[in-house]
Amino acid sequence: MTDDRLCSRAREAVTETGRNGLPGDLRRHMESCDACRKYAWSVEALRDSRPEEPLYTPALRVRALNGLPPVSTCRNFPWWILPAGLALQIGISVVVPGVVLVRTLGLIVHDSRTLTALTITGLIGLGGLTALAGVVPVGLKLLKEKNHA
Repeated sequence: MTDDRLCSRAREAVTETGRNGLPGDLRRHMESCDACRKYAWSVEALRDSRPEEPLYTPALRVRALNGLPPVSTCRNFPWWILPAGLALQIGISVVVPGVVLVRTLGLIVHDSRTLTALTITGLIGLGGLTALAGVVPVGLKLLKEKNHA
């Protein structure tokens, strides 16, 4: 049998059974062939490095979940916080600018309909500027991320 065929038989046997399960002729070949001996060492190193137990066990799952902070269920959350926050938000974003616009434009315009129209237009404009101030940076960031991807 040629050396190449003997090498391939030896390597196949080492892969399947390891060096200890080789028949006599293949064992002698392993002792004399440096390439096959190195191959056997690498196969044994791979077998030794493989963990015997699964990497993710139920015990590891329990440890990982116990390491997380507790989840708040918000059972003690006061019911009035949401309506109060909404009222404050509306007051700050609509009423205060509206009053400021009425007082400022009232000095220039004396017709109540014109004053109301200008105030509403001003509030819509402020709302648009506020939206742009929030949307434009986010949109630019998304475009930048899309171009880098």
